[in-house]
Amino acid sequence: MEISIAIALTVSLTEVIKRIFNLNSVYAPVISILIGLGILYLGSDTYVVKDLVLTGIIVGLSASGLYSGVKSGVDKYNNG
Repeated sequence: MEISIAIALTVSLTEVIKRIFNLNSVYAPVISILIGLGILYLGSDTYVVKDLVLTGIIVGLSASGLYSGVKSGVDKYNNG
C-alpha cells in the first residue's frame, strides 16, 4: 500500500473514531499508531513483522502530526 494513502486513511479514521467515541485529543497519537498498524497489516502483501510495525508507527505519527499541523494553521487563520 502506498504510504501517502495509508496516512490519509489514518488521519480520516482517527478523526472519525475521536468524534464517535467523544475522545480527548490526547489519545489521538495512540489511536493513529494503532490504525496505521491495522491499515498496513490489511493492505500488505508481505507480512514481515518488523517492517509492518516500523512503517505502521511512522504512518501513525505522520498522520497525527499532519492533523495537528493543519488544525493549528486553520486556527491561526480563523483567529487572524
